[in-house]
Amino acid sequence: YRVAHCVLFYLFLFLKYLVGKRRFYQAMLLHIHILVLYFLGIWDNHRAKEYLSKYFFGGYKEEDFLNQSKSFLSILKNILKDSALQRLQWHRERGDTIVMVSASFEAYLKPLCEALEMECIATILESSGGELSGRFGSSNCYGAEKVRRIQAKYDLSKYEKIYVYGDSSGDKEMLALASDGCGFYRYFK
Repeated sequence: YRVAHCVLFYLFLFLKYLVGKRRFYQAMLLHIHILVLYFLGIWDNHRAKEYLSKYFFGGYKEEDFLNQSKSFLSILKNILKDSALQRLQWHRERGDTIVMVSASFEAYLKPLCEALEMECIATILESSGGELSGRFGSSNCYGAEKVRRIQAKYDLSKYEKIYVYGDSSGDKEMLALASDGCGFYRYFK
């Protein structure tokens, strides 16, 4: 349950914002079989998320989607934990490179990352001709893919210490990158 909660919470929050509560809940009832397959472990995170993405985002105008993503920033800011913001400020004061690495979609996380003065590595949605297909334009940034994406962008050997914060099983591989004593699982309360 915890994995599903962490992985799907932000997606569901964004979907409710994007299409409204009524359409969101109607779609969830229509696709309950996808959620059941996911919760039972028959479908993995990638497959379930991309299926729902195709349904909700397929044919969506990219410009409209990006505008909605920017306006979603106020909702994301309201759910940030004070303890996380304080720790972020501590890293900023030290001059650390700060990166959010998430399975959520880059389109709605990037405005938050910019506001918080951090870089963003996340799942990208495919776009063609100004419309979203609903498919992923990158690998789903989950589990081992997080590590692959971090290592592709950063030479970790150049950093004195690597701090990693995670809250789901999709973060376990990334947590293994942390320096001794610098990996924190479900740290923020």
